[in-house]
Amino acid sequence: MNEILISVMSMVGLGVFFALVLSVADRTMSVKEDKRIADIEGILPGVNCGVCGYSGCHSFAVALSEGDVSTTGCLPGGEETAAKIAVLLGTEKKAVVRSVAVVHCNADFDQRKRYANYKGIETCKAADKVLSGGIACGYGCLGYGDCRTACPFGAITMANGLPIVDSTKCTSCGKCVHACARELFTIEKFIESEIVVVACRSKASCGAVRRVCGVGCIGCKVCEKLTGDVFKVRDNLAEVHYDKADKDTDWNKAIEKCPTKVIVKVT
Repeated sequence: MNEILISVMSMVGLGVFFALVLSVADRTMSVKEDKRIADIEGILPGVNCGVCGYSGCHSFAVALSEGDVSTTGCLPGGEETAAKIAVLLGTEKKAVVRSVAVVHCNADFDQRKRYANYKGIETCKAADKVLSGGIACGYGCLGYGDCRTACPFGAITMANGLPIVDSTKCTSCGKCVHACARELFTIEKFIESEIVVVACRSKASCGAVRRVCGVGCIGCKVCEKLTGDVFKVRDNLAEVHYDKADKDTDWNKAIEKCPTKVIVKVT
């Protein structure tokens, strides 16, 4: 009986000893988190989209508390969130440049030429893996709305198989960018109150594009000739170089003269 009692008391003693050691270690070695981090997280939208460049809202809040990033880094939060964080951190308020998700395809179901009727799971990722969903264009929208499903703000609707982004609801979180099986979405900054987009991703030759789509880019270089360095055709596809644009850039002329009307304006 005494041996059992001694064993029990020994274990209790060891437990108390190690508890005291851990308690002292916690008090002397623990790293205290900045109290502002929780306050910043409360201001952030909590989408954990990663568009700020960090893995989630908590990591971004830590970076903000340490002064490593701009208060305007949270695009989904917009100007209101940036202003609140600036007040909390006691820094200067900065303007947030408005941006929006844009779709680089303009062909709806009726305009897409098909070589087969897809009857599988109605998601873009599934369709893309099964003979490209029967769609002749290997670059264009598949039309099953994975982007709409991924959008946490209800900013994307489908119109005859083509995603339409409501710029008043879009927060530039980038969920649609990751959801699209064909990488048709990009996040672009507004130039004043609009964005001009080449609504195509095809790098096929002119003849190949004509055979599968009537509204695709054919690499004709009309836009390039009209705007100089703003539009550049590379690998048969026109690209917009927004950094080359200025107030004198005639966007409307490029839109009007485009033979396939692939250049569109987002407002």
